[in-house]
Amino acid sequence: MNSKLILALSIFSQLIFSQQKIVSEVVQDSVGEIIIGATIIVEGTNTVTNTDLNGKYSIKANLNDFLVFSFTGKKNQRICADKDVINVQLLNNDIKLTEVLPYNSNIRAKRKDNYTYVDKTDANTKIIRGFVFDNSYFTNIPIPVIQASIEVKGTERKTMTDTDGKFEIEVTLGDKLIISGLGIKTQTIIITNINCYKIYLNKNLLDYPLIMSRRVARINKRYYQKIEREVTDKLKKGFYDCMD
Repeated sequence: MNSKLILALSIFSQLIFSQQKIVSEVVQDSVGEIIIGATIIVEGTNTVTNTDLNGKYSIKANLNDFLVFSFTGKKNQRICADKDVINVQLLNNDIKLTEVLPYNSNIRAKRKDNYTYVDKTDANTKIIRGFVFDNSYFTNIPIPVIQASIEVKGTERKTMTDTDGKFEIEVTLGDKLIISGLGIKTQTIIITNINCYKIYLNKNLLDYPLIMSRRVARINKRYYQKIEREVTDKLKKGFYDCMD
């Protein structure tokens, strides 16, 4: 009896193991840009990984497992691991509920319960874009700051920079734009008639070569040098150009 039970358990274990496979591919944002450092976890387990500098991931899962993809400022995606190749697109998590009101030429931005009312007739309201850069100990040029917080002071309007340090946000002429984040010295700029902004920060706290181990310093140096090559290539192609 015991030998039959052991045999059955052995066969069952082999069947379970045979269902395991490697799931991999790329995680991108809503505009098709790769996401570096996105988290992928096998739901209900301790199996976890992150996307690399190319937005790629690879994780071991069973056929009926679910993978949960997450990244700061993005909506989580829960996907069944029934394929070997799963490309994922994470959407922004900053969508607000807007109620349509009867037209009123004097209406201004108001707040009521959980609804946001915005006056779209203000000629000074517009969408701006820009890039946030910072100097690095390991590079010869300023490099993009990922996941910097961009917030319009005194409002609920906020966003974050993507993997290219790029952002877009709705503003009004004269607004104060606050740039902050983990390890970033907060900076404030005033919105003018310019539609594209290049924001250069002082060195942030991520540059700490004096207290890093040599091994960590070498890894960071290689990482930043790769980023520098990519940024230099994009600069040559005009990716970071502001026409106004």
